[in-house]
Amino acid sequence: MSRYDNCSREELIRRIEELERQQGAETKAPARFRERFAREILDSIPDMLTVLDRRGKLVELVSAEGSNHVGVSSSDFIGQDIQAVLSPEACRNVRNNLDNVFATGHGSASHHDITLDGETRNYENRIFPLDSEHALCICRDITETETAKYELEMVKYALNNVEEEIYACDLDGTMEYANEQYRVHHGITDELSAHKVYDFWSFRGTKAQWEERLRKIRRDNGAHKYTVRFKNDQGNVVAWDVVAYIIYDHFKEREIVWFFGRDVTLRIQHENKVKEMNSILDSILNNIPVYLFVKDPGNEFRYLYWNRAFEEHSGIPAERALGHTDLEIFPNPKDAEHFRRDDLELLRTGERVTFVEEYVNTAGETRIVNTSKSLVPVENRLPLIIGVSWDITDEKNAELEIVEARIRAEESDKLKSTFLANMSHEIRTPLNAIVGFAKLIGSAETEEEKQQFAEIIDTNSELLLQLINDILDISKIEAGTLEFRFKPINLNDLCRSEFEVHKTRVKPGVELVFEEKYDDVQIVCDQNRLAQVITNLLNNASKFTEHGSIRFGFDLKNDRVEFYVEDTGVGIPEEKVRDVFDRFVKLNDFAAGTGLGLAISKMIVERMDGTIGVDSEVGKGTRFHFSIPVAPRDLPGIDGCTPDAAGQQGRWTLLVAEDSDMNFRLIEAVLGQRFRLVRAVTGAEAVEQFANMHPDAVLMDVRMPVMGGLEATRQIRKMSPDVPIIAMSAYSYGNEPELAREAGCNDFLTKPLSQYSLNKILNAALVDLKRK
Repeated sequence: MSRYDNCSREELIRRIEELERQQGAETKAPARFRERFAREILDSIPDMLTVLDRRGKLVELVSAEGSNHVGVSSSDFIGQDIQAVLSPEACRNVRNNLDNVFATGHGSASHHDITLDGETRNYENRIFPLDSEHALCICRDITETETAKYELEMVKYALNNVEEEIYACDLDGTMEYANEQYRVHHGITDELSAHKVYDFWSFRGTKAQWEERLRKIRRDNGAHKYTVRFKNDQGNVVAWDVVAYIIYDHFKEREIVWFFGRDVTLRIQHENKVKEMNSILDSILNNIPVYLFVKDPGNEFRYLYWNRAFEEHSGIPAERALGHTDLEIFPNPKDAEHFRRDDLELLRTGERVTFVEEYVNTAGETRIVNTSKSLVPVENRLPLIIGVSWDITDEKNAELEIVEARIRAEESDKLKSTFLANMSHEIRTPLNAIVGFAKLIGSAETEEEKQQFAEIIDTNSELLLQLINDILDISKIEAGTLEFRFKPINLNDLCRSEFEVHKTRVKPGVELVFEEKYDDVQIVCDQNRLAQVITNLLNNASKFTEHGSIRFGFDLKNDRVEFYVEDTGVGIPEEKVRDVFDRFVKLNDFAAGTGLGLAISKMIVERMDGTIGVDSEVGKGTRFHFSIPVAPRDLPGIDGCTPDAAGQQGRWTLLVAEDSDMNFRLIEAVLGQRFRLVRAVTGAEAVEQFANMHPDAVLMDVRMPVMGGLEATRQIRKMSPDVPIIAMSAYSYGNEPELAREAGCNDFLTKPLSQYSLNKILNAALVDLKRK
């Protein structure tokens, strides 16, 4: 391709003259390039140059043969009229242009098309007069130029009719381009370059802010996305998403910033509406008292949804369940296995299933649920599994309690009959001896005989008194009126005293041994009640040991004392071991006693926060053992004072931070008689109530609305470093207990709460507070 391909005739002539001047200056020769190289110059021009006469006849092809584009060789069209080689329309255009040239005497240009072999090309014909009869016609192929022009017009049309705003500026913010959307939205009617991009609402800022935006675009590798929000003329907030690019303009050798903006107001409104509806739906689903869950069979049955009721009963939070399988979240693998079997069966049959099943939660409790599972079709994937479970644990437990109560009532009726018969026998036996020998003692013939009768009366009086005391003790224990007096005692002295009392009561051939392993052991306990337990166990051993030994003593383990009474007696059959601590149970109907001693011992030990048990083998002997703390923490009556005796008007004031009405009613039922309860339903209200009421202790639910329970604890701790604060939560997994203690809580209770745990932990905290 020649360097002159795109030059016009005038440009070519000027170039020839310039070369002539240069050559003339160099050679001083009079020859001109126009005369010397005219043919070479014309042959190098790509345009088709022809000479036409006034009538439109083709006189000569001036340019090279290769420039001929009419489909007829020059030797064939020379001397012919242009209508012989051009289409009628093309001929008409050239002819009109030719006539205009001869009429005006000046050059003129027009366009025409030529179609060869099914391809149409666009040409520009420029005609210049040579003399009164001839003219030079220069035809240039402008097909590519016209195509580019058409494509440019199409691009402009598209840019001006899209919904997006498209605009560009240079690096200092001066506007370079804006499509019709941008011009209309911003009211631009004057020269675009008179504006800066940061003057319009789509940017809304200062020059410094524009420069900061430019830095962000460069930081994002030349492509930066952001959202602009503003109020329109109607006062409504609208939003636009904008993408900015830095593009290098090679033509002008500089960087240009292009922007593409889209109105996303409706999309954001729809998204917000969807979020609002999802929030309402989630709130509804999280406040219904049934489990709701969704699984994805196409992703290993992983959970997609898990509501709050499921969280509270299972102890598994939603964030731990979502995206995980049953095997990954449930503590018992067997539960996960049978859940998977149920899911596979549902997929196989496709029919809704309903069944009762059990699982173990994170607290180790067995929960019973009535579950219904069904499939929900989803386009282009496996159907989802929707599950609804009603927790019927309480109902089942209530049914079980009713059954157990009926059994207990039947057993109680039997025990009552047995008790009456037994008491009749036990009372009449010593009473018969007392009455009978009391009458005989007056007629005794010798002092020796009289003394013998007196001893029989005395022994039977003790038996009758012991029987009456046992009946009274067990009644007091059941009524909660049995008193305990805790004070420091010496265990060694107590056990030696018991040894002295019982060494004469064992049967001949039986050795009583106190195994003294420690010197001078001091504990805080009710000495009389502890002695009563040891006496009952020694008496029981004496009844059933005919030979061998009875050994008793104690061991110290951490902060507890473990007592034992071990004999070589007849032993207890395995099937009867579990019943020995029940009331009125006698393993030998012919042995003396009421069957109350071991039952009373068990009640006393448990009231002292202890445990009692028995190990036995028939024919080899029995070992009773019980354990109590060295110093009690949660029993009333230490140093003659009980927690209930403190506080305003004889009761402690307890602040209960609990947003659940059901949980508060449970606490109120358990503690309402002992404490004056003040309730707060948010964390913020708990802080305010504490500042106003100054309660003696605080029960703080960890998950409180408005302000979390742990943050409320920190606020309360700033007001009082000593007040007992007990944290409550259904989530005992992970580090929540540690977080509660770090926030300032004295202790941690796991829901569901029990009467025993509430009383125990509050008694301990309040006793400690009193000591301070």
